[in-house]
Amino acid sequence: MAENITLLPKGDFVSSLSPQLVEKAEKELNEKTQWRQRDIDALRDMLDKRRDIYFRSDDAFLLRFLRAKKFDYDRAFQMLVNYYEVKKSYPDIYRDMLPSKLQEVWEENLQGALSCRDNEGRRIIILRPGRWNAAKFSIIKIIKANFLTVEKLLEDEETQVNGVVIIIDLSGFGFYHATQLGPVFAKKVTSIFQPCFWFREVNLFLLQLDSILQNAMPVRIKGIHYINEPRIFDALFAILRPFLKEKLKQRIHVHGSDYSSLHDYIPASVLPADYGGDQAEYSSKEWMDYMLQFEQEFIENNKYGILDQELKEIAHGE
Repeated sequence: MAENITLLPKGDFVSSLSPQLVEKAEKELNEKTQWRQRDIDALRDMLDKRRDIYFRSDDAFLLRFLRAKKFDYDRAFQMLVNYYEVKKSYPDIYRDMLPSKLQEVWEENLQGALSCRDNEGRRIIILRPGRWNAAKFSIIKIIKANFLTVEKLLEDEETQVNGVVIIIDLSGFGFYHATQLGPVFAKKVTSIFQPCFWFREVNLFLLQLDSILQNAMPVRIKGIHYINEPRIFDALFAILRPFLKEKLKQRIHVHGSDYSSLHDYIPASVLPADYGGDQAEYSSKEWMDYMLQFEQEFIENNKYGILDQELKEIAHGE
């Protein structure tokens, strides 16, 4: 049974980190237990700089951004602003971003998070874009499911500190899927790639998602593992690679169908049988059932953002 996250009053935050994770947060994230509340309050004080944004400002939420930016106030504040500006820039993605609207994505086994962590305490996200049938729903719904999954995982302090790893299973992914990506983002980004359509559209799509995840989501991506990729992927990735941040480049691994290579990074004991693991075959149903329990929580979180008339009425209790 899932437990709803309660938005605690300002100043009432109590960390659930174990002593080992407190030590890790101090070493890797510059977090000091004795200064944590001071740091949260300092970030909250900065919110007045953007009166046009209706910020969510409870301690637990603000702490995510401080940890993501290693307690650098200015960088944490900028990521928080980016978080809301992205919502304004991409209304098709963030409108009705609720579990009840995304059940068909999970019913197709396209996406989800495993219930267990890896040996470094990281949550594991599974993406299977090759299973997508564009005749049933658009790529927008898959993006929504991905972002909603990350949002939910980030509520957990252990995940904020340890981060996530992502397995992208490209079996079945090909030209048909690439042709469905273009209309979503191509108009947003200047075409700077080689003339091959397959390369261009997939690169535009991946670069846009990468930009949002790196700049607007307070998530520590500790590894991205591609498996079952098509032969053309190596050429595609060679074009994409120069546009990725150096740290992310070092965390991307391409395994082909060699699951033993994947197991060098994520132990077989926590992986589904589909990927040579010891667990049952992967199904998104468990994750879907879990997410559906938090519908109201996501409705509440969606009330925050850059102020339009509707949000102004919410912000001022009208």
